[in-house]
Amino acid sequence: MTVQLTELATDWTGQTYEERLHLCAETLFFHGLLKDRTYHHATAQIRARADIQRNHRARLLRMETRNG
Repeated sequence: MTVQLTELATDWTGQTYEERLHLCAETLFFHGLLKDRTYHHATAQIRARADIQRNHRARLLRMETRNG
């Protein structure tokens, strides 16, 4: 299943999936369920995937703008 990390999560919080995943990682780290290295790797991967999706969305918007 692929989730668009830049989309809003579909509940009352108004968070994006990216924000939600960061909070989950922070919570797991805080409670000692993720080691420091794993936490940093996970958050870097979340950020990288969201950046890819943001760049893709920006390219699509630029193409739509050019094409009218």
